[in-house]
Amino acid sequence: MREVIKMLKKLLINILTSGRYSHNKEIHSSDYFIRYTLMNFILLISLLVFVYYGFDSINERIFWQTGLYAVMSTIAVISIVLARKNIPHEISYAVQIMINYLVVLLITLIIEYTKILKDKIISRQKQELEKLRETVRGC
Repeated sequence: MREVIKMLKKLLINILTSGRYSHNKEIHSSDYFIRYTLMNFILLISLLVFVYYGFDSINERIFWQTGLYAVMSTIAVISIVLARKNIPHEISYAVQIMINYLVVLLITLIIEYTKILKDKIISRQKQELEKLRETVRGC
């Protein structure tokens, strides 16, 4: 029974740290353990969020937004794969930061696009109201 628990513990640590902990002495270094665990958590959560909003934007027929979410999801998957490879973790961090900047850019684009549409609708409503006023004055 202890062997099974020990094996499950090693498997959990391997998943949480992207296989970076292969030696027992590293497990006691909590700084690295927290770093890798937090990075994997951020990558997985961001991937789930991107996929969710990607499908949500498909349902709302906003296909340009779906494309952006697909690109960001792909970058998140690449980050997860890079985290499992034997490369410096700074590269994975840089890719994750790039994803977060893309999210900020997407939010900014959506806000600006919404503002432009709102201004167009208000302008059109003012024109229609002015036409209606002229029609009422003419009667």
